Amino acid sequence: ESSFCTETALKQDQPGRTAQISKPKLTTKLPECQAIGIEPNLEKEGDKFILKAGRPLKLNYQIYSPEIKAKSYVYEFFSYEEGKNNFKAISFDPGKSYMGYYNATDLGRTNQTNEVIAFHEDLYKPDLNSNSQYPKNVLMTLSIIDTNRSKKLQNWNCFIRIKLDQTPNYCKEIKINDKEIAKGETARITVTPNTVNVNNYDFRIINLDNDGKEVSYESPINSNTVGTDNSRIIVKGNKSNPIDLNLNWTQLSRKDKNTGSNLKNIRIKAYVRPLENIISDDVASCSVDFKLKGAEGEELCDSLRVVTYNSSGQTNTSNPLYLKKEGSMQIYLTSKEKTIKEFVFSFHNLDNLIPKDYGKGKGYTAEGIKNPYHINFKKGVDYEVIKRANEDNDNDESIKIYHEDLDSIDLQTGSRPRKIQIRGNFVTNTGEASKLDSDCVKEVQVE
Repeated sequence: ESSFCTETALKQDQPGRTAQISKPKLTTKLPECQAIGIEPNLEKEGDKFILKAGRPLKLNYQIYSPEIKAKSYVYEFFSYEEGKNNFKAISFDPGKSYMGYYNATDLGRTNQTNEVIAFHEDLYKPDLNSNSQYPKNVLMTLSIIDTNRSKKLQNWNCFIRIKLDQTPNYCKEIKINDKEIAKGETARITVTPNTVNVNNYDFRIINLDNDGKEVSYESPINSNTVGTDNSRIIVKGNKSNPIDLNLNWTQLSRKDKNTGSNLKNIRIKAYVRPLENIISDDVASCSVDFKLKGAEGEELCDSLRVVTYNSSGQTNTSNPLYLKKEGSMQIYLTSKEKTIKEFVFSFHNLDNLIPKDYGKGKGYTAEGIKNPYHINFKKGVDYEVIKRANEDNDNDESIKIYHEDLDSIDLQTGSRPRKIQIRGNFVTNTGEASKLDSDCVKEVQVE
């Protein structure tokens, strides 16, 4: 089974063959097409079949020709506007109408069958007869050419009306080997396409800490990087299914010129393009989110102190610390140095430990500190508070967190966080990040 459009491309490139079928003698012979079988049971809109990426339309024609000796079958394609019968022959190549052409399998046989498979990507191209617009509504007709080169247009019950999905997603699935990538590790992004006719895979690197905008790197990531911002990677398509994109921590953990900070929370958006002249914005994408763990940085932590208060403002000195309903907590973070640009307070869910072993057992960092995932109250967004150092360049900052700030669903677990870990980190004036230190880690239970 092959696409009729693949067959068409082969035939149209042969001089003579196109001429042979382009001007046959038209007759008024009654149709011989008896029935058409359609599978799978595709979604319909009125009398139109909706053709989507990854769901080809298979047509099985049953042809009865007691008087005609069929030599070949011709399928022609016409675009038209909704509610109108202004049919125009579709053309994807200058001077050529788009059509499928099959030789009859048994010349002179009374009963014949012919199978055609329509792929979305075969028809989703700029139509030169419609100002290079992509076809939306398509009529596919069947004609029989007999041994005398007479063309016999078949009846309407053997015509097919197709509505093309205008935002096709040729990406079936995207996966990543790990949601957190540490220094020395590699992110393996695996994309499974909805089609075998892949021209290229267009990967975009998104900075989730900058309103979901594409990154802007100073230099290319690898030899497949394109664009002035070095945010895109183009991988040529092939018949492999699926395809892997491997990016290591060092390639990704670089400064985003749009923010001035190293990349941390990342989205890889993948566009699968079946044809070179289909631009990425003409197809839907699939995406996967992950984060880069900070490299071991400078030892800057002096202390992190947490004071909780009940609704009456009384201090809670219990151990472990409890944050009660309608209560609040003040978090104080102090650095050993005064060269701090940013104080970073991050919040993690102790009921959701990262199941990786960094040498101290699963769920622990290399320093032996419990290693939970960030809390995500918004999809793909780590809950943290960043305070810039004041003008006096002091080495301490504090924030106030209310119970209601944490009384939401953590999208990583599907429930409200009840045991949280608070981490304090620092970013220096030169952009260096601090090393995780147990003196800047605290646990709080939330009522």
